[in-house]
Amino acid sequence: MSLIFVQVGQCGNQVGHEFWKIAGKERSQKNSGFQGGLFHGNGYARCIMIDSEPKVIQRIIGENNELYNISNVRFSQSGCGNNWALGYNFSGNSKGMTDRCAPEGYGKDMLLQDAMELLERELESCDYAKACVVIHSLSGGTGSGLGSRLIEEIRNKHPTMYIISICVAPFAHGDTPMQHYNCLLSLSHIQSFCDAVFMFQNDDILRAINRATTKAGHTTLQTSHYSTTDINKYIASCMANIFFPVQNDKGVWSEFDCFKFIRNLCPSFETKFLEINTNAILESSAGKFSSWQYIADDFAKHIPVFMLEDNIPCKSISTKIMVRGGFQTIHDYSIVKKALLNKAFAPVEWLLYAPNQEEYLTFDVSHAPALPGHRISNSLTTCSNRSYIVSLLNHILSRAHVMMESKAYLHWYGRHGVEESMFDECFATVQKVIDDYVLLYQP
Repeated sequence: MSLIFVQVGQCGNQVGHEFWKIAGKERSQKNSGFQGGLFHGNGYARCIMIDSEPKVIQRIIGENNELYNISNVRFSQSGCGNNWALGYNFSGNSKGMTDRCAPEGYGKDMLLQDAMELLERELESCDYAKACVVIHSLSGGTGSGLGSRLIEEIRNKHPTMYIISICVAPFAHGDTPMQHYNCLLSLSHIQSFCDAVFMFQNDDILRAINRATTKAGHTTLQTSHYSTTDINKYIASCMANIFFPVQNDKGVWSEFDCFKFIRNLCPSFETKFLEINTNAILESSAGKFSSWQYIADDFAKHIPVFMLEDNIPCKSISTKIMVRGGFQTIHDYSIVKKALLNKAFAPVEWLLYAPNQEEYLTFDVSHAPALPGHRISNSLTTCSNRSYIVSLLNHILSRAHVMMESKAYLHWYGRHGVEESMFDECFATVQKVIDDYVLLYQP
């Protein structure tokens, strides 16, 4: 059973590259548990790499060409100009790493089609593909626009296959002038076509990295001194702790169970946005372990517990806790559970009276070291469906509304086929997600 990763745009390929670097190093460890779920027998990652310009992909392939099958790479030369509409209706040429110079116009309008053909080839190479994982940004042109189009095409071609979106939201104070439009349009599409959404917010990640490195004594600099590479490594570490194999107390390995994961964490189609946090920050966590009591208390202390705009406590409808490295004593399970439930992941009130309360909070415990290739013996990772997402959605919706009222930048979308009526539909879709979450978290 396999996962196929589709990396779209600069952000998607950079995050994916950090993930595969972790996976490649851990796979080389003795008794790592990796089978055929993430890698082919020849050692190549089960991924395809798509971008509208070549520089990022070429740099990645040049750095670690032993990880990737270069025939699974397609790119163009023109870029998408941070415009969702241009990415969604992309009409640039399509090239691969081994293509020679072609006549003018060769490969035009083929990037989307080539990406789908690469995906089909990867699916055919699997005995059974459980899910397609699409890594992309919400705010750029390629990751948001072309990523949305790919997700839509994958759903139309494979209506029963699970699709997981791993998306990165921009900084609240702005990466690009059109990011709120791009986020709005992307969110509407992934809500409509994905089964689960791993939502990462740059501001939250930067706070987590700053806390961990300062606590470890590595630096006292402010968050502005961290790079996008640090953010990408954090996201990759979260992905690794979720997707990597798990070893039970009898020494038997099992791969990521997509069906069980989505059933437990995304109980309804309307509420599928998941928030992932981990203490396994590669450089800061290496060689360090104190006790599960300390880890759980410190972890919970730094998880946001209030919705930003009106200071309402966050509530959770489902939470998965991934413990790697095994518990040290018989009491560690209850210690971790109590610390996380009481502080960061308190359930909605109506769950307290539900007959199946045990399904609200699920534990996966791997008795193997967490990331031995990176000298991390123990890690704690949470994946939660919480009301915290409403803060981000409200922020994007309100900013996009302000821009829409003044007709700002709309002509850049109109010239690439996205009219105001489509914006209206996307506003309605995202507003419905907010309303559904608010309704779900009411007492």
